[in-house]
Amino acid sequence: MAYLNPLIPNVDIQQQEATGDRLITFGTIKSGPPYAGAAYAGLFALECVLESLDGLAVYQQSGTVAVPAWTALGSGANGATGYTGTTGYTGTTGYTGYTGPTGYTGYTGYTGRTGYTGYTGYTGVGTTGYTGYIGPTGFTGYTGYTGAGNFTGFTGYTGRTGFTGYTGPQGSATGYTGYTGPNIGSGVNFGPGAVTSITVVNGVVTAIS
Repeated sequence: MAYLNPLIPNVDIQQQEATGDRLITFGTIKSGPPYAGAAYAGLFALECVLESLDGLAVYQQSGTVAVPAWTALGSGANGATGYTGTTGYTGTTGYTGYTGPTGYTGYTGYTGRTGYTGYTGYTGVGTTGYTGYIGPTGFTGYTGYTGAGNFTGFTGYTGRTGFTGYTGPQGSATGYTGYTGPNIGSGVNFGPGAVTSITVVNGVVTAIS
């Protein structure tokens, strides 16, 4: 099936490239010489073949894609193209050679000594300024009044203390020790009937034994 391009109306396009710009590779031309020059850039592939239908010649594109030009190959139509021969088989891939041994790693060179550390520069002469005094503490504001929330009720009065009961009568007292009588003097012997006890009641001698 032929295709037409309005830029080249005398050409019936028979075959184009499968991809890319799809340049014309084969076609027929009704009459006259093929289209040539830069005005027809990008239409015809290199070595494109156009067969003249009036039998004048077969033309091959001998210029460039940008500036096509044509060379007449001869008069009369081209004969049929012979079949393409079979593709020869691909030979087997040769084996991969063995990997040679890895060379030994050379020894590591010694590390040079570390350079000495430079001295520390002196500290600048700037002094630290004195600390400013602490300002006086501001006065404490007065305490606001207590809001009119639930006030605490007054404390109830303390009831009177009950009276102390009377003290019961004191038990009988032990009589006090009577006074010591006057010293009658030494050398007085009362004899066998000497006094052994004197009973005194309320300061009065009541009995002698």
